[in-house]
Amino acid sequence: MWADIREGALYIWQRPPLLWLLASFAVANLALAPTGVIVPLLVKFNLAPDWATRGYTFETALALLGMASGAGGMIGGLLVSTWGGLKHKRVYGVLVPMLVAGVLQIIYGLSPLLLLSAVAASLGAAMHPILNAHSQSIWQSHTPRELQGRVFSIRRLIALDHPPHLDGGRRRARRRA
Repeated sequence: MWADIREGALYIWQRPPLLWLLASFAVANLALAPTGVIVPLLVKFNLAPDWATRGYTFETALALLGMASGAGGMIGGLLVSTWGGLKHKRVYGVLVPMLVAGVLQIIYGLSPLLLLSAVAASLGAAMHPILNAHSQSIWQSHTPRELQGRVFSIRRLIALDHPPHLDGGRRRARRRA
């Protein structure tokens, strides 16, 4: 088992473009990791005047943001599935949506308006399937089939290709049940 782990790690280490792609996802996921904790705080404190003015409750505002994020993720998945993604220079299909999602996350966090935060959440979540599809196609096309299991397990260990906050709510709900 250790030989397989070493072989996968060496394959990535000897290919700087794949190492940079892995590092960019590790940093992006590190930035997204606290989202599950921060979003309820944003709703409770930053967005409270706006949702209270609209007659919403805390739960309604939080559900609106979750629904907007889920709908955005679904739309992004449908878009990239229909479009098929970039055929050349696929790294732009990773980096541009990642930068857009980062800017939208800043807007989401700084906005005092619930609906603006919902739009930012939706558009930001739509970027994730697009960048993940391009990342996956890069990894699959640059890794020989006989090494994919070893390499992808290292990749999965270091940097998930999906934001951890998107499935965290479902995991917490299952634990409570």
